[in-house]
Amino acid sequence: MKTKTDASKRKLLNQLPRILRGYGKTPNSGTIIVICDLDDRNETQFRNELLRILDACDPKPTTHFCLAIEELEAWYFGDLGAKS
Repeated sequence: MKTKTDASKRKLLNQLPRILRGYGKTPNSGTIIVICDLDDRNETQFRNELLRILDACDPKPTTHFCLAIEELEAWYFGDLGAKS
């Protein structure tokens, strides 16, 4: 989860392995949805890294990763004009 971005923006990503392990051990934890901004990362490599973190959990929580290719804020709030 190491990137060149500001450390304060990586805080949750750096804690993701611990958080997912905790949810995996929680009965009936539901589904976890992780939404990340792709920033300058390679999409395939980043997704694979997220999946490796999930695969290391025993048991694995039900988890879906959503990557915002443009800006996360625009994706989250449905600002279609932000892509142009």
